[in-house]
Amino acid sequence: MEVARDWIQIMNTTAKLLHPSDAAAPYCTIPAQATPIASRPCLDWQKLVALGVEEGEAKTICEGLQIRRLMQSYCHLLAHAGVPSSDVKSVAWAIAKFDITGLTPSRKQQAKLHQYALPICRSNLWRTRLL
Repeated sequence: MEVARDWIQIMNTTAKLLHPSDAAAPYCTIPAQATPIASRPCLDWQKLVALGVEEGEAKTICEGLQIRRLMQSYCHLLAHAGVPSSDVKSVAWAIAKFDITGLTPSRKQQAKLHQYALPICRSNLWRTRLL
């Protein structure tokens, strides 16, 4: 019973983190923290498996959390480089997802990346294989 309760809490917490279009999750309103991203602890997918989550789903949840963590920092950098607040989330999401998964962005995301290529370069977030 306790495992099920923990699983429900994890799913309720992470469900909002996997989709940037969710207005309930304030992705870019959180200021970048002083500690580097790599030094912050990350949720281990094996702990989720121990709670009864399937391995593939546990990896997907952890991947989404890593993307969100990177996205927060990228939003901060992009906003300071001049990307408008209306587009900063989608641009940061595309770059963070590429960094974590290695998947190239969709055509719509690629168009935004082209549109804001200069601020992305100013932020040192441009990746040669991004497009």
